[in-house]
Amino acid sequence: MVGFALLNVVVTFALGTMFRILFDTNANPVAAQLSQVSTSQLTLFFLETVPQLLGEELVTILPFLAITYFAYSRMDLSRGSSILIAWLLTALIFALLHLPRPVRPSSRWALAALRDEARRSLREAG
Repeated sequence: MVGFALLNVVVTFALGTMFRILFDTNANPVAAQLSQVSTSQLTLFFLETVPQLLGEELVTILPFLAITYFAYSRMDLSRGSSILIAWLLTALIFALLHLPRPVRPSSRWALAALRDEARRSLREAG
């Protein structure tokens, strides 16, 4: 178990280094912000993230179990194939949930932009 944990850390650092070398990456701004807060604020931040982390685990494990069950019992795939398919599909779901969302202007912002444009047009016309 300890060996697997160490292997996981080594692989994670190796992949992180490889991605930093090959691709343009940005530092996480939250890490910089958290380095400047007090211990109580840091504790509060981590307590506030617990529901999010639990939600992420549920979004991952429940589909994994359902897909594994379906592939194994309904599609008559081997246990290993079922686990591999479930792992890939849940990784895809998890990745899709973490893609950046397009920034859409709120309706209030859109209405203000239309109002400003109308005022500008009236000034230019008059």
